[in-house]
Amino acid sequence: MLIALLMMALLTIIGISALDISEIEQKVASNDRIVKKNFYLAEASALEAASRLESLPSDEIAPDAATPPAWLNLDSDYDAANLANWVVGDADPANDTAAVADIDSRTRFSVVYEGIAAGGSLDMSASQVHQYGVFGLYDDPTGAFRGQSMVEVGYRRRF
Repeated sequence: MLIALLMMALLTIIGISALDISEIEQKVASNDRIVKKNFYLAEASALEAASRLESLPSDEIAPDAATPPAWLNLDSDYDAANLANWVVGDADPANDTAAVADIDSRTRFSVVYEGIAAGGSLDMSASQVHQYGVFGLYDDPTGAFRGQSMVEVGYRRRF
């Protein structure tokens, strides 16, 4: 009788432990899904920015462009890693430093001109290779997929 009670207590402890472990595993899997979704949305916004850069004529993205898009920051000192610098929808559109991506209203992108690419101007008779940092951001502090994810990709263009 005593052995049966000890076995029941042991099996109960094992069962409770298994339930706790499965609950923790479920939370880990849920968090992993959220992180991946946020990352892919940030990556998609960065790729949208690269696509927009590709479709613009060279004179609109050149370092001496008269009217570059608001999301193109020609000042190489611009710190895109600082979220306070991401301005979208300002009363004066000239103050905007980013744009909302088409994929989701919580995704934004910003592009920073980084200068002539290393080795991109060795041939003085040819055009130069210009380098840009393309940033994508997903920011949802309160929703079901709350969190932030930022992606940076490089972009080079010869003109």
